[in-house]
Amino acid sequence: GIMNFSRGRAPRRTSTPAPRTTDMDRIDQVPGTFDTRREKQKRAAPAAAAVARLPRYFRALTYLLGAGVLRVSSEELGALMGGNPSQIRQDLRQFGDFGQQGYGYQVRLLHRKIGALLGMDTKHPAVIVGDGAPAVALLRSEFFQRFGVTPVLHLSASESPVTEDDDCPAYPWSERTSALARTPVEMAILFTRPEVTSEAVTALFSLGVRAFFNCTGVPVTTVPEGAHIRDFAPEDPLLALLYDLSQDVHTKENENGATL
Repeated sequence: GIMNFSRGRAPRRTSTPAPRTTDMDRIDQVPGTFDTRREKQKRAAPAAAAVARLPRYFRALTYLLGAGVLRVSSEELGALMGGNPSQIRQDLRQFGDFGQQGYGYQVRLLHRKIGALLGMDTKHPAVIVGDGAPAVALLRSEFFQRFGVTPVLHLSASESPVTEDDDCPAYPWSERTSALARTPVEMAILFTRPEVTSEAVTALFSLGVRAFFNCTGVPVTTVPEGAHIRDFAPEDPLLALLYDLSQDVHTKENENGATL
């Protein structure tokens, strides 16, 4: 359980004493903890399923850091995430030698390593494309900046867009070429109309945008080769939860003899 996580206590003794260090940020340099030679060896590409689970590991480790946990075993991490300890060890081995048998994982180091894999250690300038309340709300929020994604441009369907944020000037879609030439970005956050999203992706990719976060609610079916795109539909899990709740309510009504 969570209460069993280590909070700075001495590691369990094994046949080989666990490494000691007072500098947690240098733990990866302690001999016997991480084999840097193996880490430099060429690894096979990680499985897509393991990559998909990286955000879950990062969220769990963020929680553990906030709780003051210094190290965690795969069993404890599995209990927190509701996952299989063997699967966790297999996943993490695909990205590097992060732990030591009998000692577990250094939470701060593993959090930093996975954060780097997820691009959390760099800044990602982005362009917001489209109009409407969601796009305007995003311009005024700090949500994406928590992940190193900083909107620096806004491309609007209007020929006379109003800049909502001085750090994120707005330009009409017709001026996209000159705007992106002045302020290059690597990511586009899409709030376009679904029927024009594929066309917008192709146009932006030709101007050097590599990644696309699709917030239109409709998947993009035509994507240029080499482009990266992910669909974002936050209402899906909420609607699924509401369905579960409604079914539960209906079941109770039936049990009480109510007529539906």
